[in-house]
Amino acid sequence: MLTATPSGIGRFKILGQLGSGGTGTVYEAHDRTSGARVAIKVLREPTAAALSQFKGEFRALSEITHPGVVRFIELFEDDGRFYLTMELVEGQDFCEYVRSDSGGRPDDVRLRDGLRQLCGGLAFFFS
Repeated sequence: MLTATPSGIGRFKILGQLGSGGTGTVYEAHDRTSGARVAIKVLREPTAAALSQFKGEFRALSEITHPGVVRFIELFEDDGRFYLTMELVEGQDFCEYVRSDSGGRPDDVRLRDGLRQLCGGLAFFFS
């Protein structure tokens, strides 16, 4: 189980943690080979079921090209740990984006725009 921020994974230098979910933790990283900043997801526990789900996630999303869906780049293993890299998207989470500056209430224009983008990305999977 990964308990601390990895100092580096082969050609990647970890810059900081971006988030964590059910199967892993996502970090911002610098790819020393390409010079690009990427997001790198580390599989938390490499059980057979978790690894199958991790690989399935990568396979399902690696061929998708859509402006509303993050681009998956690479799936790899290093020293018994499993990783996937993806496009690093700068910005805010949805709730931060749609809130206005006054009282934290949603801004109608930003809310409509955000929902349009969100639905566009979701609709891509169902068309």
